[in-house]
Amino acid sequence: MQVALCLALCLALVASALAADNAYLYIVQGIPGYDVSKNLDPGYPVDISIDGDCLVRGLTFSHTGGPLSFAAGTYDVQISEANSLAPCTNTAVITSQVMLEATTSTTIVAALSGSGECPLCCNSLTTSLR
Repeated sequence: MQVALCLALCLALVASALAADNAYLYIVQGIPGYDVSKNLDPGYPVDISIDGDCLVRGLTFSHTGGPLSFAAGTYDVQISEANSLAPCTNTAVITSQVMLEATTSTTIVAALSGSGECPLCCNSLTTSLR
């Protein structure tokens, strides 16, 4: 019993130490549906895939997804119109990359380009956690 408890405690400490070097990502959905088309839901729900994994489903305008925890590195981000039956399977309306640094918190905002037309873009803000 003591060996199992000690092993569990050791694993928890190792996991905590590894997580301390993680980067955290928040995603703000900043695209009102009426900016894309007058016929779209104003909430314009989107699905978000990062490196091919569907991590956020149905995120609506003005809401934030996250925090999502990652190892430091560069990740491919695809944002598509939400599909409740098959999340992240619609064609991406945003394809971008985000670079995450260890011990930082990064927020990306899905927003229309300055001209108000597609393609869409991601803007990022990074804050150190130390």
